Amino acid sequence: MVLVGGASSTYGAVLGTLFIVFLDYLFVPEMKGWIQEFLNIEGGDIQSLLFGLIMFLFIIFQPTGLYGMWIKMRMYWKLFPFNPKKKFI
Repeated sequence: MVLVGGASSTYGAVLGTLFIVFLDYLFVPEMKGWIQEFLNIEGGDIQSLLFGLIMFLFIIFQPTGLYGMWIKMRMYWKLFPFNPKKKFI
């Protein structure tokens, strides 16, 4: 959960926890059936597979986590009209 939220701050840990908990309630039940059909597997722990995939994707594509993404978006909107280098997006 810390990896998803961002390991550099307490806010990141809280955001990561909230993200994983809401994902567990909203997204995983819908995806379980689809993944079992698509991969043609019986039983198993699909939830752990999905959470591992999410962790992997966050480490590869967003190493600073959700909190780092929030900081980048906040800085972008503070500097919105005066962002000549486009370095935030």
